[in-house]
Amino acid sequence: MPDLYQKFEPKLLYGLLVFSGVYFIYLAYISEGSYGGADGYNHFFMAQGAYSSPILLLDLWGKPLFTLLASPFAQFGYFGIRVFNLLCGVLAALFAYKTARLLNIKLPILAAVLTLFGSIGLPIYLSGLTEPLFALVLSIATFFFVRKQFLGGALVISFLFLARTEGLLIMFLFAPALWLVNKQQFIPFLALGFFIYSIIGVFAFGNFFWIINDFPYGNTAYGTGDLLHFWNYRFQIFGYPFLICILIGFISFVLTEHSNFTLPLSHKMISWGLIILSFAGYFAAHSYVWWKGSGSSAGLIRVILGIFPSAAILAAKAGDLVVFIPSKLRMYVALMIVLTISYFQVQEPFHYHVVPTSWGVEEVEIQKAVNVIRANHLEENPIVYYNSIALFMLNKNPYVNHDGDSPLIPPHFFHHPDDLPQGTVIIYDSHFGPLEQNTESTTLLNYPELELLETFTTTTEHKGADGKPYKVSLFIKKL
Repeated sequence: MPDLYQKFEPKLLYGLLVFSGVYFIYLAYISEGSYGGADGYNHFFMAQGAYSSPILLLDLWGKPLFTLLASPFAQFGYFGIRVFNLLCGVLAALFAYKTARLLNIKLPILAAVLTLFGSIGLPIYLSGLTEPLFALVLSIATFFFVRKQFLGGALVISFLFLARTEGLLIMFLFAPALWLVNKQQFIPFLALGFFIYSIIGVFAFGNFFWIINDFPYGNTAYGTGDLLHFWNYRFQIFGYPFLICILIGFISFVLTEHSNFTLPLSHKMISWGLIILSFAGYFAAHSYVWWKGSGSSAGLIRVILGIFPSAAILAAKAGDLVVFIPSKLRMYVALMIVLTISYFQVQEPFHYHVVPTSWGVEEVEIQKAVNVIRANHLEENPIVYYNSIALFMLNKNPYVNHDGDSPLIPPHFFHHPDDLPQGTVIIYDSHFGPLEQNTESTTLLNYPELELLETFTTTTEHKGADGKPYKVSLFIKKL
């Protein structure tokens, strides 16, 4: 690539990152609702409540690394945690670019563009979910490995499973990669994150093996489906330009690197193997567990965001085909490729998802129930909640105690109305009621102690976990 382009591209990159960061913050400010529903708000509650209840920093469902790093941002409300996640996305794009540059990819800026604007990326960057941090940690660790800073890579990747549990799979890929580059002495450092948090658990729980004993995922089946489930949603996950670049990038990799497919493998080829296997292995693993109905998989396509940096580095390899362009035209063709791919890819999140985010079908009905609570001045009564978004709408956090706040009772603490104080309000919904608690609304209707205040049923085709139109029912324990 001509020197002129090499000098121009970093300016183009930082312009992209600054513009994207400012634009994302604007979208975060005007967004309401959040992609991912209640999960994002539960992570927000934990991060915000960690200062009041430090034990939340060790909650494995909440993801300890996410709770730790997001907690300062969460003190500024949900907008703060959106800012944290979009910063993770921007930094992941930066490290994807830097890694692509180390690999001598001709158009490394494509790695940044695709990491930022993969279809599912932007709505998740505007949420309280944990996938953006996972993507950032993976991108940093990969960068260190490619840069031959093996100790740094091992140390960073050792904490990946504390960002999302699937990180264990990626960690296992780093071990043979270190072995192949003859850096076996760094393999034990892959366990550092586990060791540090295990030691902390000794003081917190009196149990060194608390991570294993308290592991929140197993063979719980949220459902099962087609082995090609995630592939079937490929456009909603990646977008057309991203997918095309992945395909061409792999072809380009074979064409331009085939001479290096010799033993012993070079550090560069081992790095490529780590990147490609991180992407393909992660994608395949999630496809498998959803197909088998194992590992507590719910078939959520958002999980694929975690390997966006790896996928984007491979996709950026598509730009290497410019070497077949006459040198005098190469710079102009390169710029045309970058601008064309960027133009179409930036539109993909808006085409497949609601950006800026807004309240979904379920949240609209929950808001109606919350409005009734406020209109009847019941917000200070004890509250049983099924969907934690109702608490967010009531400006309550179950992990933060404020004087005068009503007791907040999660549904698994509620087995019979006799367990509840008089005046308790129950916000039942037909998503979390049947799915998480195996409770139908008819069960609550059969209790004479409970009075049905109102039911809100969607007029859309959206179904609850019971297969019927989604509804929210508001009960109160009679005085």
